[in-house]
Amino acid sequence: MKTSNISSPFRGIRGGLFLLLALPLFSLAATADDNYVELLTNGACDGTYNGWEASTGNGKDWAIATEADGTYSWVSSFESCFLLQTIDLIEQNVSTGSIDLGEVWLKASAQMRSSKMYNGLGASLAMTAVYMLDADDNIIGEVEVFRDRSYFENWTTFTKTFFVVPGTRKLLYYVVGKDIEYWVGNYGPRFRNLSLAIPKDAFYSRADVNRDDKINTTDVVGIYSYIEQGDASGITRAWADANRDTQVNTTDVVAVYDIIINGEPQELPAGALPYPFSIHADYTVLFAKGNLQYVDGNWQFAAHQYEYFGTDQSADHKDMFPYFEYICPEGWFCLSNEEWTYLLSQRTVSNSLIDGALYTLATLGGQYKGMIVFPDEYNHPADADFTPGTDNNGTGFSATVSLEGWALMEKAGAMFLPCAGYKSQGETWKGVDVQGCYMTTSPTGVNYYDPWFGSDFVSLTETSNQNTWSSVRLAR
Repeated sequence: MKTSNISSPFRGIRGGLFLLLALPLFSLAATADDNYVELLTNGACDGTYNGWEASTGNGKDWAIATEADGTYSWVSSFESCFLLQTIDLIEQNVSTGSIDLGEVWLKASAQMRSSKMYNGLGASLAMTAVYMLDADDNIIGEVEVFRDRSYFENWTTFTKTFFVVPGTRKLLYYVVGKDIEYWVGNYGPRFRNLSLAIPKDAFYSRADVNRDDKINTTDVVGIYSYIEQGDASGITRAWADANRDTQVNTTDVVAVYDIIINGEPQELPAGALPYPFSIHADYTVLFAKGNLQYVDGNWQFAAHQYEYFGTDQSADHKDMFPYFEYICPEGWFCLSNEEWTYLLSQRTVSNSLIDGALYTLATLGGQYKGMIVFPDEYNHPADADFTPGTDNNGTGFSATVSLEGWALMEKAGAMFLPCAGYKSQGETWKGVDVQGCYMTTSPTGVNYYDPWFGSDFVSLTETSNQNTWSSVRLAR
């Protein structure tokens, strides 16, 4: 528990409490919860004090209790116990322009019940409040979520929705409890499910790079300044990354121009991986998140990149197809052999995991074998528990990663082509679970080119008869 010996929860905060009582309280009909973003850390009480500063000023601290339903709560003692958490609205990306126009509101709530009753009361002190601070930490506004000494036998939720005072830059969520009769131990009011929620539309647009509440060419200039001068422009990396891909480059400029010209950002197409892959010296594509499937009359993508039907194929349940005997969903296309060759052997990749690695054969979750292909710019997640193998050639599936780690790699843009096998004309299934064979649009006589890989080879010049069934991974 983080503690400090303070006699008041407002030590270091200027302005005093005399300002607070004169401020009007606002009441709004709150919108649905899914329209809000939670600002507090560990508001529910996870059995720790994570995110909070907790102190009573004299060593008589809170205790953590396990409730009958298995949840946790903070229980106050026979002296005044404080819980404090400060939220910096600038760091949270909340629009200060909207705050200063009086357009931002908050929904604060807390759940409380009493541990003991004495003379009909449940507490000497029980209160939660939100204090609004300016840039210099002066208190400029306050809203009490509740202040009530009554006995609450059951968990009771208190909620207050209110406008943020113009000039607010930080919020202090404050909880105080004290038992009613000074019993030694923790018999004071209990608290859990503390919340401070803000509407999603209170945040800066991702394209408002310089945080002036306008989206225009000055934001583009800000990105270029960051690219050329680092942080010399005064714009942080998080601001300059307008498209939220962890990189600061010209794609961020494009994202801002999309909003300026079209009035809204270009969202990631449904079913697409988030980062681009070069398949030609002059253009990039986004790949689908899974192999193409035909199921009960519908063309769709596999739910997971490593998913495939294997030998379980039928007329209305299949994910392998002969040459051009498939239909691409609107906006998607199959690569040519030249594009596959550029992808897997000719492009240059910025890869923080293995410098220059375009791909590596790998095993996911100890079960799924295939090829991991890295996007043009790949920042490997630190928690992905990835064991590297040999990159850019066929030397087995020795690279390994758990499915949990793979989920992080996929979020960072990595593509996985599973070893779904293939089926030649007049033959049974081959290579299921150990080889991958992928469709191209490039014919050669009665054959077609189909990139092929297994435990000890990667071939970009392989050809198969046009009746051979192969996997299809589309791009757009």
